[in-house]
Amino acid sequence: MVLHERPRWHGAPGLAPAAAIVAEKLTFETSAGVEVDTVRVEADAAAAKQTCALVEKQFTNLSDEVDCYQAKTAELSTASERCAADLTSPKAEIHRLGIQSEFY
Repeated sequence: MVLHERPRWHGAPGLAPAAAIVAEKLTFETSAGVEVDTVRVEADAAAAKQTCALVEKQFTNLSDEVDCYQAKTAELSTASERCAADLTSPKAEIHRLGIQSEFY
């Protein structure tokens, strides 16, 4: 049966118009329900797409922030090693002077 075709009634003649109206109403409600579901699914898909774009942007921002912190960590590590090396010479000198003072 095609949805837009009126159903044929083979029962009692007095019930034919009522059955046709019920069938038309059922067809209309089914069609409207499908349209509502379609609109709902499209809205859900748009919301999911927007959420995905937001998550991707946040991921990119956090990834950039991690890269920045890693660069700062490497820079501070190099500076720390440089400071430790700078302290090695004075500590050795203090130690040498301490040993010399014990002998004099």
